[in-house]
Amino acid sequence: MTHFTYQLIVHLLRLKPRNTYEFRTLGVANPAPRIRELIAKGYVIHRRRIDIVEASGVKRKNVTLYSLLDEPAKGRKNGATK
Repeated sequence: MTHFTYQLIVHLLRLKPRNTYEFRTLGVANPAPRIRELIAKGYVIHRRRIDIVEASGVKRKNVTLYSLLDEPAKGRKNGATK
């Protein structure tokens, strides 16, 4: 299941930056640890804190917004070079 979760997160981030609540509504139960694991695998993911208003009108402060900046090259592990 984790491999599928990694693929889902990367796919969603390729489309646009996403916040924690968006990930949860799209099926990623615990996005923060999965994103840390992707970063350890060589993905460059920028994180910053934002305030949001959910569709239900609930205001949330200090929600993490994730943006995919770069991906590891195929054939390389952990972002290592040749």
